[in-house]
Amino acid sequence: MAIEPTTIADDLIVLHDGGTADRFDRLEASTEYEFLGTRARTLRRPSGALLSVIVTVNDVHFGEVACGVVDGRVDGPIVRSRPGESPYPEMMNRAAASEIAALHPDAVIVKGDLSRDGTDDEWEMFEACYRTPFADRLHVVRGNHDAYHGQSRYEGDQWI
Repeated sequence: MAIEPTTIADDLIVLHDGGTADRFDRLEASTEYEFLGTRARTLRRPSGALLSVIVTVNDVHFGEVACGVVDGRVDGPIVRSRPGESPYPEMMNRAAASEIAALHPDAVIVKGDLSRDGTDDEWEMFEACYRTPFADRLHVVRGNHDAYHGQSRYEGDQWI
């Protein structure tokens, strides 16, 4: 598996190599860097005062055991955990939640699909990963996977 930049900000680059994340922070804005053989450029720093930090993730798919399977098709890259490890989507979400927590966000928005099939077990995994650390800062918009069987959890408009 290749090393991939997964987060780039004006002062931060995060690289993932499978389940391992390397965080490089306190960087200069709008500057090209090379870490672990991977080149990436930090973003330009916006002008003005920082008013708030809002973070968003989507398609977190709790309950799946592989990442990249679309409608049962296997023609794209499929990522699975090694035997005995947590399913890849759970590992990715724990890493995402950890990165998000380090930013001390004012709001965290998770946009559907929250689950694979909208089961109670999948909701519990989602809540443990995102509700526990972010509490009332968490805002949720469900997706089609979350309502396949008429489930009503998280339905309705969300105001942030």
